[in-house]
Amino acid sequence: MTTAAPSSPRESVPCPLCASASTVPLFTRADHYPPRELFAVVRCTGCGLLRIDPRPPAAAIGSYYSDTYSWKPEEPVTGLLPRTIRAAEHAYRFHLLRYEARRMIRHVRPRPGAEILDVGCGSGDRLLVYRDLGLQPYGVEIGVAADYARDHLGLRVRRGILNDASYESGQFDLITLYNVFEHLHAPGPQLDEIFRLLRPGGHLVIEVPNHACLQFKFFGSRWAALDVPRDLYYWNAPLLARMIRQHGFELLATDFWTNWWHPPMIVLTLCPGLDPRLVWAEEHSGGGSGLLNRVLWAAMTLATPPFTFLESLLGRGSSMVVYARKP
Repeated sequence: MTTAAPSSPRESVPCPLCASASTVPLFTRADHYPPRELFAVVRCTGCGLLRIDPRPPAAAIGSYYSDTYSWKPEEPVTGLLPRTIRAAEHAYRFHLLRYEARRMIRHVRPRPGAEILDVGCGSGDRLLVYRDLGLQPYGVEIGVAADYARDHLGLRVRRGILNDASYESGQFDLITLYNVFEHLHAPGPQLDEIFRLLRPGGHLVIEVPNHACLQFKFFGSRWAALDVPRDLYYWNAPLLARMIRQHGFELLATDFWTNWWHPPMIVLTLCPGLDPRLVWAEEHSGGGSGLLNRVLWAAMTLATPPFTFLESLLGRGSSMVVYARKP
């Protein structure tokens, strides 16, 4: 494995949960995107939170996100097989988004027409699902996908970070962060901003990787959720609950359940070369269609659900969703 020297400045900061600067080194891991820089994962001696230290500062982290990191503009395809693959991928993605949204609705029971803000909304697919379920969706997204969501889908999406989006205090009934919270350089101030934006009784939903899962126990530093340096923190349920309570929220529930047909973390751990984001990046640069990788990805997705189902039953799923309320 070839790795490169750091391409940007790095910083060390105190723990966002307990403010301790003392850590114990755990391991180093290479970014799986070129030039494959190495980053250290450490454990806070004050509270046990795992984090990257040192890390790229906020001003430099954008260079570690490609335009195809979480989204790739759909380009015209010809031929029966490519069109079939595109349709299957689209159906699979929206099936998973609907599953997550319906599970969220069962937990928080928002009123019909509730205003919901999705932080890190990407190209807006989740907002489309929210709209179909009778909610009024808004989104904020730092990447170029925000322009697509706004200009091509007509969604109410603002490009930038949440603290600069200038939403009104008490504007929202519900705010969601799916696989976003672990990326935040300053999670505490972001929670304070979310608290301001929620109406009294409004709900907060956060999904993050769960470092207390069976996969991390088995695979350690090979666990695919260790997406250094974009994921800055690795939470477990007690630490995340402590974090949100420190910022005024009431914890309602923590859900470790993984959809039967959604085992990507273990697939990426076992076969990192099948990562769809790597395929998107190759396609975006004109490097091919990635047909074989897509077929292998589908085969692994069909083969691994029994393990993720067992994780869920044991409350040790690779991701967790926290439901909280503003008093």
